[in-house]
Amino acid sequence: MKKLALLPLFLALACQSGGITSEQKAKLVESYQETAQQYYTMGDLDRANSQCLKGLAVEPGNDRLRLIQAWTLLRRGGKSDIAQAETTFRSLQKGNDFRAVLGLAEALERKGLLFSESAANLRSGKRVTEASDPTKRIADIETQALKAWEESLSYYMAALKLQKEPADVYSGLARVETLRGNQEAALGWSQKLIEVTRADRLFWNERLTRADMTTTDETRLRDIVRQRGRVESAAHLTSADLATQLGRDTEALAHLDEAISLEPDRADSYSRRAQIRQELGRFAEAITDLERFIALSDRDSNHPDIQRAFRMRRECQDEIDRR
Repeated sequence: MKKLALLPLFLALACQSGGITSEQKAKLVESYQETAQQYYTMGDLDRANSQCLKGLAVEPGNDRLRLIQAWTLLRRGGKSDIAQAETTFRSLQKGNDFRAVLGLAEALERKGLLFSESAANLRSGKRVTEASDPTKRIADIETQALKAWEESLSYYMAALKLQKEPADVYSGLARVETLRGNQEAALGWSQKLIEVTRADRLFWNERLTRADMTTTDETRLRDIVRQRGRVESAAHLTSADLATQLGRDTEALAHLDEAISLEPDRADSYSRRAQIRQELGRFAEAITDLERFIALSDRDSNHPDIQRAFRMRRECQDEIDRR
């Protein structure tokens, strides 16, 4: 964090002679940009936002600082944070900056989720409304959610035109189409996400075959390959869920097979596959998956998921015994 060490020097210069030169101002703002980005990358979102605020106090119109702040607020995720992020992203649309367009798409997606959660809470009785017609109020909020997701979809499509095969956009499109109830479209975008992440993983995996690689490089590359594998596995799990909703169990099973090959120690993948195998009448294979799920799970034997796995195992064994 070298930039952090330089900040006191820049601030001291700012206090001298009642102000700073244009060159000093530029360096000070650049330093705030770098430290804000570093804190954002580290996940220290409050400090990242603080650095953005300090930099914007020096140069209020600095678009890079505003963009970093908007992403910081979006990642922080409070209701007011999302609203402020949306406002900032909207003001940054003229330049066709991919990160600004993507950010607005995600902010609108999150905005829709807030509306949807609010409607669900009213419908369940967790919250009450003072509206004279509660049913109409719930319907109005749900309409606002759909409107936000529709606009989000348009910005994800705009982002898609700005960058070739962007995984973040494919993921966002799959999420928003799922939220809108368009499982078929969501599955199509999820498949594109799988294709992109697989190509990326294979690219980095191929780099591991280089003969001139240092131990440090090998460790770094293996970490990248594992991370890409986790993303690809998650995309397969999403596709499996969507395929199941569409009644395509065989397709869902193929996605679960791929997810397990990528992350063989992920317990929930075995539980999902066991359920489909049981529904398809492949009881012995379902039992194998259930036993693997129980062995890998960190939950105790009284947890509902473990109890359900034991119950499913008994059901599968009973079916085998009847044959």
